[in-house]
Amino acid sequence: MQYLKLVRWPNLLIILVTQAVFKYFLIDYYFQETAMTNWQFWLLSLATICIAAAGYIINDIEDVDADMINRPDAVVIKKHISEKAAFNLFLILNCIGMILGFYLSYAVGQPNYAIIFVFSSGLLYLYATRFKSIIIVSNILISLLTAISILMVGVFTILPIMIANDAYVEMSKYIFIQLLIYAGFAFLINFLREIVKDAEDIDGDYNQEIQTIPIALGLKRTGIVVAIVTLAVAASVFILLYTQLYRFDIIIYYGILAILAPLIFIAIKAFMASKKKDFTLLKHLLKGVMITGIASVYIIFQFVLTA
Repeated sequence: MQYLKLVRWPNLLIILVTQAVFKYFLIDYYFQETAMTNWQFWLLSLATICIAAAGYIINDIEDVDADMINRPDAVVIKKHISEKAAFNLFLILNCIGMILGFYLSYAVGQPNYAIIFVFSSGLLYLYATRFKSIIIVSNILISLLTAISILMVGVFTILPIMIANDAYVEMSKYIFIQLLIYAGFAFLINFLREIVKDAEDIDGDYNQEIQTIPIALGLKRTGIVVAIVTLAVAASVFILLYTQLYRFDIIIYYGILAILAPLIFIAIKAFMASKKKDFTLLKHLLKGVMITGIASVYIIFQFVLTA
């Protein structure tokens, strides 16, 4: 159980479900055949999960002293699992992810795609060991990797057949536009969530001399920044609903109730936030919006595409 806690299994499950949603409720609707078989797609998800899990482990290894201050009851390394055992698991998961990544890249006829796995693994390691102490940079890097986990579904399933056959170009472009929209949404929500988590961890980060937005601005100003960015995301979602999906009542209702309303509530709560405990609620709410945002792919599939 402690090993599952170490690799943040709920987050890994979200990655798995997210990739499956885009594969089976978006890409498969438009493409009868893709560059990957079903079992190869699940290997892609496994590779993604392995590298993400390895990233969580190395981050916890590097953060153990700060975590002893921020959340002592949640610390796993040194209390339940030795640092050596955790590092060995980090290496094993990275190796599995890399091997699967190289295999899948060759399987779809694009060996150069393996760089995605090397890049992601390297970035997670550098984030934990070097970039985490650099203000804003760390937040952007993690959010970028979240977006990449969505885009790589399209990169591996439809980009190879688009390269091989010009007949798929227009449809592939359409799919990638949809993926980019969702990846952008995931990037921004995760960026906000990383800032909120930094606000939660302000004491430990200050003790370890890690520069974060909350340490630079203070909790009150950080809340205002989160509120402004959240409202910008809400405005973007509103524009998308109004200009692209206005003909579908069920999508409008879902967008307002499951995405827009929570975002506005988050912005209000963030504007009033001034203590660490205020940001804990925001962290959970933002994860909820991430889930409802991704779930909209299924809602659109169920009530628009197949209606």
